[in-house]
Amino acid sequence: MKLIIETTGNFQLMLPRDELAHYDRPSVVSPSGFLDSRISVGQVKVLAGNLPDMANDSDFVAYYKDSGRDADLAVSAYVSSFEEPEKCTTSRRTRK
Repeated sequence: MKLIIETTGNFQLMLPRDELAHYDRPSVVSPSGFLDSRISVGQVKVLAGNLPDMANDSDFVAYYKDSGRDADLAVSAYVSSFEEPEKCTTSRRTRK
């Protein structure tokens, strides 16, 4: 599972697994005890959770840049990229 987080101030955090919580944009990271402690003291805010393990920060950066650096739009688009499309259960054909 991965998370999209952002720091609550003008600072960045080095996280376990050589991940970085950037100071100027949201970041995709793995959960950890260290991250939980930063969340509990208000230094980090979780924007999205339960992303699959294949989610990564470099892919998210592309969404962030394409959104014109709009964090809400980038997070929404990136999260929805992992949702499976709904299957159509009704038939459009009718019998005569």
